[in-house]
Amino acid sequence: MGGGGRGNHTDRGHGDKGYSTRSSSSTGPKRGGGLGKRGGGGPTYKSKVRLDKASLHKALDGDVAMSSGNRSGRSPQRLNTSASARGKGRGAKKVGKNARAPRITDEEAKQILYNFLEKGYDPVQKSLDVSKFSKVHPRVNLWTFGAILVDLIKSECPEIEILNLSENKLVRLKSITGIVDAAPDLRRISLKDNELTIVSELRVLEGLNLKELIVAGNPLAKQMDYRDAITKMFKSLDMLDDTEITKFGVEEEINVPPTVLFYSGLPDAMKASVLAFLEKYYRAYDGADVSIRLQMSAFYSPNAVMSFTCPRQHSTARVSKGFNRQDVRNLEREKHNTLSASFEEYQQVNRNLRVVKSKAKREDTLFMGVSQIVAMLVKLPPTVHSLQEMMVDLWQVSPNSIMVKIVGPLQEAHKEAKNGSVKRMFARTLCLVPDNTGGMVIQNDMVTLTDPLTERMTRRKPLVASADVQPPAQATGQAQVPPTAAANLDPAQKAAVAALVQQSTLNEAGALHLLNFAQWNASESLRQYKELMPLGQIPPQYLRA
Repeated sequence: MGGGGRGNHTDRGHGDKGYSTRSSSSTGPKRGGGLGKRGGGGPTYKSKVRLDKASLHKALDGDVAMSSGNRSGRSPQRLNTSASARGKGRGAKKVGKNARAPRITDEEAKQILYNFLEKGYDPVQKSLDVSKFSKVHPRVNLWTFGAILVDLIKSECPEIEILNLSENKLVRLKSITGIVDAAPDLRRISLKDNELTIVSELRVLEGLNLKELIVAGNPLAKQMDYRDAITKMFKSLDMLDDTEITKFGVEEEINVPPTVLFYSGLPDAMKASVLAFLEKYYRAYDGADVSIRLQMSAFYSPNAVMSFTCPRQHSTARVSKGFNRQDVRNLEREKHNTLSASFEEYQQVNRNLRVVKSKAKREDTLFMGVSQIVAMLVKLPPTVHSLQEMMVDLWQVSPNSIMVKIVGPLQEAHKEAKNGSVKRMFARTLCLVPDNTGGMVIQNDMVTLTDPLTERMTRRKPLVASADVQPPAQATGQAQVPPTAAANLDPAQKAAVAALVQQSTLNEAGALHLLNFAQWNASESLRQYKELMPLGQIPPQYLRA
């Protein structure tokens, strides 16, 4: 079993591409001398219990019977290995189809595994090919005798870096628990074409510094998020199912600031990479001098596409309803003084398909290429974004692209506004792809701009009670929360009301009303309170006496 050849043997196939280590010839000396760590000719297997040739022949003969069966698709019959049954002529005995082969012992399984491993071991490539073992020896399956395989690897070839376990009908990997200690240098493992159904089975491999893993052909590979789950489990992976894993330049685990809300199951390292990109982007974009946006070309790919959507210009609608132009200007000025503004400056780039009906205008407002995108960005008003107030959702749609959805407020400089700026809400969808420096760039950018919900509600009138929270006339002049409204609140909502009351001069009714307006966003409701209170837009019945 050492350096000398064993003569002719049956080639069991080459397994997966890149993992096979067997010689293409079925005769002649074996490459690398099998498990020949100990060198020299003759057998190298050191078992305390030796199998005689008759016992081994009997075990192997039973395997052949079980694997070959009859070729017509019927249940295989066990071959009788007795001398009389193997003999020819009238004295040969027939075997019943329901007869069972005797259970193979651990020592027999160990000897068969050792013989198989000797043919699949390549000391030059430091690889071990155990593919299709369960097909060749169906009675010595790896889900039963996997522990013996791990012991043999630990004693005979612990230095292996490549292990091929493909096509072995593996349903679970519990039997090879201990492989991390047995072969700590493993870098590439193939589990192709087995029967693994859940990603958590791969946890027995945690602790290995894996660079490549193949699980294609298993039921788990049909799950939509299996790649995300595996890359999160094995952060060192470079290749999964023969596809390169894009890491966007982030190698280590990074803690994402808790102020940014991420709705994603992707690894924190990828979230941190996207967050770093957004910080750089808005640092370059924001500011009073819009000429600094000329450097935005570094954030877009050469063939990037961008579109911009906002509501129609308010003045156009009002003129069409009978307002004269002086009335329109007065209304616009009033609107600016109530923290809102028209979208007049955006109409040249607006691609709102409900407003823009002209095919030519739709084509003109689809900005393609870096030069068109940067020229458009420079024309937009100065803005300030707060990353801490954004909500971000991201998902990986392919190995080389990430979709990012961002929602949040922004401050826009406006000369007619009372305090010099107006507040907007924006929603942005980005498609990020890797660039040639290991970072990321924008391939597709879609921006939607609107007025904040609160500003639309309070544009011309102060905050008033909603239909379900009517303030009853009381001697104190304060609104009270109706019992029915209070009863419908869950514990978290009650806690939010109490917290807002403690942080402001609002009573419970005012806190409930403001939280409803802010869709139960505690920080947003507090911000609205601080914004509306100095303007005198909170009715006194919503304030504590």
